[in-house]
Amino acid sequence: VAEANPIEGYRAWHGGMSLARHLSGAELDMGYEYLNWWLSGWPGAVMARQGYYMSVLDRVRDALPAAEWAYWYEGAPAAADLPGPAGNTVVRAGARRAAARLGADPARDDPMPAYQRILLKLSGEALMGDEPYGIDRATIVRMAREVRQVTERGVQVAVVIGGGNIFRGVAGGAGGMDRATADYMGMLATVMNSLALADTMRLEGLTARVMSAINIEQVVEPYVRPKALQYLEEGKVVVFAAGTGNPFFTTDTAAALRGAEIGAEIVLKATKVDGVYSADPAKDPQARRYDRISFDEAISRNLQVMDATAFALCRDQKLPIKVFSILRPDALLRVVMGEDEGTLVHV
Repeated sequence: VAEANPIEGYRAWHGGMSLARHLSGAELDMGYEYLNWWLSGWPGAVMARQGYYMSVLDRVRDALPAAEWAYWYEGAPAAADLPGPAGNTVVRAGARRAAARLGADPARDDPMPAYQRILLKLSGEALMGDEPYGIDRATIVRMAREVRQVTERGVQVAVVIGGGNIFRGVAGGAGGMDRATADYMGMLATVMNSLALADTMRLEGLTARVMSAINIEQVVEPYVRPKALQYLEEGKVVVFAAGTGNPFFTTDTAAALRGAEIGAEIVLKATKVDGVYSADPAKDPQARRYDRISFDEAISRNLQVMDATAFALCRDQKLPIKVFSILRPDALLRVVMGEDEGTLVHV
């Protein structure tokens, strides 16, 4: 048996059902009843709302409203907000499936994401936009919409966000403040950013849950790993706040730690530059961007991808890192779809 290996990430899966030959009587009747139900069209409608397909197209069409059939199977723009299997909105009016852009049969030519579960690391400074401090509304809305694009393709998303737009513990320590106290203040800044991001996601039709590494139960729920995994599997975006909950550790380290804990396939570090360069591109016009580089190469060339603790944790856990620019429109989607965007740091 030869197995196809599509090089561009197109959907290539199949499933089959059969009845055991020893079945008879009532058991055999129940088996046929189940198969008939499976092919009745209703299960296919539920699967369609997750981006999957069944071969009994006519029956599925009868079970789907016209707007959903047109979007999921014919590649047409969504005529209205469309629901997922749980009834929540998963597709916004006007959205198009990737297959529609390919101009082929959507049921057979739909590109699949390269990753199913990601950890997105956002810097607090990225939320400032062009403002000198705080949160720029247009910027945080754009980020929420970029995350929504990814979740609409079935990708599970967790986020770790910094607090540098409000307060940086390292800067506080450098100014004479006790470093541990400064770091705790920085953790509170990340909680503020996380609440702002989650609420913006809510307004964009996403369900987000903020989980904090420090106890502030009147404001956000505490981080509990099994609960976080449950939220991800339910299609909710999980925003991890307060770093690791310990001073002297950066939010980069929190991203590496949470990524390893939730079984993320990759840590996506969103920055203001479009990858890892051989030198500072703002100072050296000869600096070149790496498409991919190993952890060992990055260490030997003294490239600052993340802080040393976070970088070592990702390397030890064989957790790849993708560095890309959050300022480029749709960059997050291109990364998740496996396109050439940013720099991949791998084992």
